Amino acid sequence: MKIAHLVLSNVYAGIEQHVNELILEQQKECEVILICNAEIEDKFDSSNIVIIKNFSRKSPLGLLKLFLLIKKMNLDLIHTHGSKTSSIINSIRKLINIKHVATAHGIKKKTTPFLKADNCTWY
Repeated sequence: MKIAHLVLSNVYAGIEQHVNELILEQQKECEVILICNAEIEDKFDSSNIVIIKNFSRKSPLGLLKLFLLIKKMNLDLIHTHGSKTSSIINSIRKLINIKHVATAHGIKKKTTPFLKADNCTWY
């Protein structure tokens, strides 16, 4: 299985630590890619990292670049962490035919971005 984790944070903190640990376990059985921005890239233990620039949820250019990148990767699953990355994938999801897992980290008032995914986890 080919999995990509999407993290668009500027700071390496709790979510990013969780993603790092998850990737290390998943790499034992799957091909795992981390898509993140350059500010946090060097904090991860993964060797399979794709750098993208952080962008707004509503940036047409950012969405297009991510869409083209994901399409080229031929993924089975994309795993988003937090509401921003979940919203971004939800907006391009109809154009890409892959499963989406969204993890909500912490208590959220607005759950819509997570509930639109194929599967949602709360951490």
